[in-house]
Amino acid sequence: MRRHFKSVIFLLSFLLLWGFPVQLVETNLRMSLLAQAQEERSQERNAEALRLYEEGQQLLSTGQFQEALGKFEQALVIVREISERQGEGAILDNIGSVYKSLGNYKQALNYHQQSLNIRTEISDRSGEGTTLNNIGLVYHSLGKYEKALDYYQDSLKILRAIGDPSREGTTLNNIGGVYESLGKYEKALNYYQDSLKIHRAIGYLSGEGTTLNNIGLVYQSLGKYQQALDYFQQSLKIDRAIGDPSGEGTTLNNIGSVYDNLGKYDRAVDYFQQSLNISIEIGYRPGQAASLNNMGLVDRSIGNYKQALDYFQQSLKIKQEIGDRFGEATSLNNIGSVYESLGKYDRAVDYYQQSLKIYREIGVRSGEGTTLNNIGSVYDNLGKYQQALDYYQQSLNIDREIGTRSGEGTTLNNMGLVYESLGKYQQALDYYQQSLKIHQETGDRSGEGITLNNMGLVYQSLGKYQQALSYYQQSLNIDREIGKRDTKANTLNNIALLLKQQNKPELAIVFYKQFVNTIESIRQDLHQLPQDLQKSYEDTIANRYRDLANILIEKDRILEAQRVTDLLKLQEIAEFNRRGIRGNEDTRTGIEPLSLETEIWAGYKQILNNNNTNQLGTKLTSLRIIPETERTPTQKERIKELENLEQKLVQQLTEYLESNSVTEKVATLSQKAKEQSIHLEYFDILQDKLGKLDQNAVLLYPLVSDDRIELIITTLDKPPIRRTVKITRIELNQAILEFRQAVSSTRKDPTIPGQKLYNWLIKPIEQDLIDANIQTIIYAPDRQLRYIPLAGLHDGKQWLIERWRVNNITALSLTNLNKLPSQKPQVLAGATSLPYKVEKDYLPESYDFDGLDFVESEVKQIKSMIPNTKVLINQDFTPTNTVPEMSKYQIVHFATHGKFVFGNPEFSFILFGNGDIATLRDMEDWKLKDVELVVLSACETALVEGGGAEILGLGYAIQKAGSRAAIATLWEVEDDSTETLMTTFYELQNNNPDLTTAEALRQAQIRLINSSDSNHPYYWSPFLLIGNGL
Repeated sequence: MRRHFKSVIFLLSFLLLWGFPVQLVETNLRMSLLAQAQEERSQERNAEALRLYEEGQQLLSTGQFQEALGKFEQALVIVREISERQGEGAILDNIGSVYKSLGNYKQALNYHQQSLNIRTEISDRSGEGTTLNNIGLVYHSLGKYEKALDYYQDSLKILRAIGDPSREGTTLNNIGGVYESLGKYEKALNYYQDSLKIHRAIGYLSGEGTTLNNIGLVYQSLGKYQQALDYFQQSLKIDRAIGDPSGEGTTLNNIGSVYDNLGKYDRAVDYFQQSLNISIEIGYRPGQAASLNNMGLVDRSIGNYKQALDYFQQSLKIKQEIGDRFGEATSLNNIGSVYESLGKYDRAVDYYQQSLKIYREIGVRSGEGTTLNNIGSVYDNLGKYQQALDYYQQSLNIDREIGTRSGEGTTLNNMGLVYESLGKYQQALDYYQQSLKIHQETGDRSGEGITLNNMGLVYQSLGKYQQALSYYQQSLNIDREIGKRDTKANTLNNIALLLKQQNKPELAIVFYKQFVNTIESIRQDLHQLPQDLQKSYEDTIANRYRDLANILIEKDRILEAQRVTDLLKLQEIAEFNRRGIRGNEDTRTGIEPLSLETEIWAGYKQILNNNNTNQLGTKLTSLRIIPETERTPTQKERIKELENLEQKLVQQLTEYLESNSVTEKVATLSQKAKEQSIHLEYFDILQDKLGKLDQNAVLLYPLVSDDRIELIITTLDKPPIRRTVKITRIELNQAILEFRQAVSSTRKDPTIPGQKLYNWLIKPIEQDLIDANIQTIIYAPDRQLRYIPLAGLHDGKQWLIERWRVNNITALSLTNLNKLPSQKPQVLAGATSLPYKVEKDYLPESYDFDGLDFVESEVKQIKSMIPNTKVLINQDFTPTNTVPEMSKYQIVHFATHGKFVFGNPEFSFILFGNGDIATLRDMEDWKLKDVELVVLSACETALVEGGGAEILGLGYAIQKAGSRAAIATLWEVEDDSTETLMTTFYELQNNNPDLTTAEALRQAQIRLINSSDSNHPYYWSPFLLIGNGL
């Protein structure tokens, strides 16, 4: 039931725009060298030094740090030979900047100090101010914020004294950057605004764009995403107006990061890709690495781990090639986060340790704290709580030492989660309270909402329901204000769980429906809950859909339960697929509330949106981020006033739910909801789908609960029917295991375990099927039921497939039941007969596949029956030769090994004839728009505790690619019987174009049943038809 948030810290490459424009230093050097040339007549040597210097600047601007260093060092030799001290100071300063870019901060300080000594000695006040600023930048990067401020302030005094407003504005900008790093956003904004005024007053557009960008970053940190976007757009306009492609790329990256925060991943990727294109075009390698890193973070967020690793590895390679040690550590950290998400904890820790080693070597304390937090997260996932606390404590010590309050708040929240896992609720609350205070004082609205949510869960565990509800409602108000739909959904769910626990099912249904509809609205926009949030759930979102379906069934609201069960299938696909599942017209409305439920929610929402409380949190945040010691008496009084209003809002929400008005509506719902649900729009949609079939079909949705199975069936002309089977989930799983063991071996008799399952799944609805003259069962299996073929159940006299045809579906809302005109099939047939060992970095293990002796004969037999068949065998059967051809055929038939593994779509794959593989993720991107059927005739699926999501994932991948249906096997069958069944299937299809896929498969299976040597269900029952074979 836990719905917590734990924070693993990912390192986003924002490319912050701090530091002096390089060209100002270059101008000073040019003037100095030309003057020296006139005095000493050493034009040739001076010209050479200037040329080397300018070449170094050009290399530096494109991120070629080592090459730039070489040019600067050559120029340094020359200026020392001719005793040009001002030029020497300038070059030393630039060498220091190169070393800073390389993450070699010790050397950077060494060269900057040499530069400072010279510039002080020769009274080069402008140069002195420049170098003091650049030393401040190094200390800023090291997380030594007080030292950075000291150097910036010294720089600022000099620049003001000599009247250099351009550089004064830059230094004010950099001081703002320190306060931003410290989480002191009010001070940061003040310095940025001062910088902005100066840049605008003198018409310094580049500096104006830089500061606008940094103001945007502050608002992003405060969760004020629209304001952040407004400032980034202003900055982008300037970048383009002055022709600064590097700045444009940086700003595009930052815009992308806002959309990433909002969960709008498609838009984020679009901006990151624009930034990457610019960096490639101008040859700016640090920009390329930053964009690749950020694109990897998006893929990591949506669970596309294979692609995320690829992006992170590309980013890492660039950073290593240009010698960027800090960037290298960032990429190693992010690679570690992917392996953590994949459950490969040893590898995750290995990458985190590599990252930690670099951060410690270069002295970056903030990065060290981040990585220690992430190592703590791994041990938390492993249930090694003491080790997790040890690492979190080390991270916390660093956060406090360097003053990074945002990191401190995150780590305190994570420590609270550990203590809650240990059942130490008071300690958990203590840590949450500390975390909450920091989130409020730093203006981190998102973090504030998360911690309030977690505190609510502790109070719920303690049975203090009113306090729990109060914290949830505070969290919900924040979610509403900042527009975070994923966390809003989570909070709605927690309120529903609480109301259910308080035995208020009708009210629980109201909030559950809002939860489901919020998830479906996210899906409609092709967004997906970030995996780091999903991963922190002890149970999945899909189980919340299941909870709602169970409550509706208990209240005898069958049609609504069937609708939720269908949406449940989509959510299970989404959680397995770890990528956004786009909704359609059928899912857009989610689960329709009844009229009284709409009224209850409208009243609740009206209180939330009350004008007196609207933007209440935003007003509070603007005051709380002012340090306590700097608040005026008026501001302190205003904070108290707003906090009282906040508490009043929460009280109003609680009183509303207990009001007479809501109580009366709930009583009416309890009596009339069942009758009202029959008139919902969804029932018309469902019956319309069934009416498009030219056969008597029933929709069968079993829902497996811990203590029973609910069988929900829907026919064309009657309301849904519910039948309850009182067996436990444990008993069902044991029966499934016994049946799989019996049906997977020809030496065992599967009729007894097959009859047991028949009596549970079909017998209770058998008379309903007979009365409605049902010919086809459209079956949407649930949980472990996906691992057994319905066709192989036995009624005591005959197999189920002998009585009814069976068509599995992933979800009705994803299945197009329209019929196509019949035509002669065209087949693309590929076969792999060779043995292969498959080893991939992203697979959970390696796989050894034996050769398949009969597959070549199988595909050749198909060609002999169906002339319009193209055959590809072994080395001809490659992704390059095969994938582009598939859309040209009605049927795509692959006689090859396949493995469908629970856990991740990248764990499941089919094998090509040259040893390459295509994962389920790859299959989703195939172009199968005109393909009616994909056949995978030699696959296997292991029986695991995961609930068969990988089978759902296969059906979804094929349907998403465009095909109407797929046939796959639950276990690998002997080659010769597979060849017999498949050739019979194609013979029937070819000779009878009007025969449906479901009926052709059924008749082919019956032929084997009637044969003497292949009548055991081991041979014919594992072939599942998924999609529309009707």
